[in-house]
Amino acid sequence: MHLRPLALLCTLVAMLFGTSSAQAAQSLPAGDPINDSLSRVAAVVDAPRTPSVPVIHNESIVDAGAIQIDVPIQSKRPVTGRNAGEVGLRGKQTDTDFVVQSQADRTRILSVSKSSAAPTVIKYRVVTDPSGTLALQPDGSVHVMNRDGLITSVIEAPWAIDAAGRSVTTSYTIAGSTLVQTIEHRAPGVTYPVTADPSVVSCSTFVACIKFNRSETLRVNNAAITGGVAGMAGSLCGLIPSSPWYAFAFKATCGGYVGANYANIRANSQNAVSTGRCLALRFSVPGGFPLGSQVVSC
Repeated sequence: MHLRPLALLCTLVAMLFGTSSAQAAQSLPAGDPINDSLSRVAAVVDAPRTPSVPVIHNESIVDAGAIQIDVPIQSKRPVTGRNAGEVGLRGKQTDTDFVVQSQADRTRILSVSKSSAAPTVIKYRVVTDPSGTLALQPDGSVHVMNRDGLITSVIEAPWAIDAAGRSVTTSYTIAGSTLVQTIEHRAPGVTYPVTADPSVVSCSTFVACIKFNRSETLRVNNAAITGGVAGMAGSLCGLIPSSPWYAFAFKATCGGYVGANYANIRANSQNAVSTGRCLALRFSVPGGFPLGSQVVSC
């Protein structure tokens, strides 16, 4: 189980940096080679974008909820893609472009390696509060932790795929506040271009999340099967931590919340178990007021 309160730092940083990509993005020139990268990403990642353009400060720092990601691009303005919520960025390194997608529940920063001349290592500087740390997880994902050891964001386990639809080996390592992605696209049989995906999931402003792991999600679902509302409430509410104080406030009202929203939570827990994903709950900060359940990757 992971507790993820949102760091408000990103809001302050946005005020300091000023210009966003919505203001800075320029139209895509006819015949611009980044068209190929945008088309490649559109073919690989069939996911709905939000109507808003991703926010990019100082030409390279991408807003990703509770954190920001400094992308290694040329010092040029981003260009708008043909899809809403998408911009293209020219990479600083040889034959590498980036496409940033703003989605409802995450921010994707997709790299496109266009030939074997592209680097096999890409470094992303993670901008968080001064006490924030990055922690590599056994499944390959990365947790961004605040000074209390609580999770503010999750960088999901990486993937990479070549032009023929074959998986390409990729992994993360951590170097201080830098996320280092290795993409083994020079392996025999790889067809270019190769697309890889750091994807950041954060809670929204003034919202915290409690994410249950697969074992806990299964336990909650089984408790509902055997004990109905009371069984689910006992299992789920027992997993909520008593600190910090806003989690305790949520825990105190959890039984009533489960009773009033049993059908929705039950459907989400069943969905999570059947698809190999996890159950998560959202609540307000401050106050600890419940805001709903959802199914998330884990």
